[in-house]
Amino acid sequence: MSLQILPEPTFKTKLPDMSIVLEDCYGEIEYLNEIITLFKESIAEYVEQTAFFISSYDFTGIYMTSHKVKVGLELMRAFGLLELVLQMEQLSYYKENMGNIIKLFNLFVSEYPLVIRSIEMQQSRLQHNPVAC
Repeated sequence: MSLQILPEPTFKTKLPDMSIVLEDCYGEIEYLNEIITLFKESIAEYVEQTAFFISSYDFTGIYMTSHKVKVGLELMRAFGLLELVLQMEQLSYYKENMGNIIKLFNLFVSEYPLVIRSIEMQQSRLQHNPVAC
């Protein structure tokens, strides 16, 4: 079973707005920075564990990792990635169509760097001017 990245994803992710997340952090840049760091760690763990569970054909493991990562995606307002995870969670809950789960996972892996670049650019702007995003 291959976990190959799809060459041209058809999914267009919705990029998060860090100024809204900063508002949720009561305007505290340090808190936002900590949340972004935890988010990156959480996603790295999610990708690693989910890849393992896919290679093991473990629907329960995929369901559990997908369920666990949802809160962080919601908090960071990464709704495009969240949409993919929700679909993976549903398919794995009903133990259906590993092929579609793999496609969704590949889309997640290919779209995540775009989301992170956007978050990091906004983070940099917010650190220099908290009202500039």
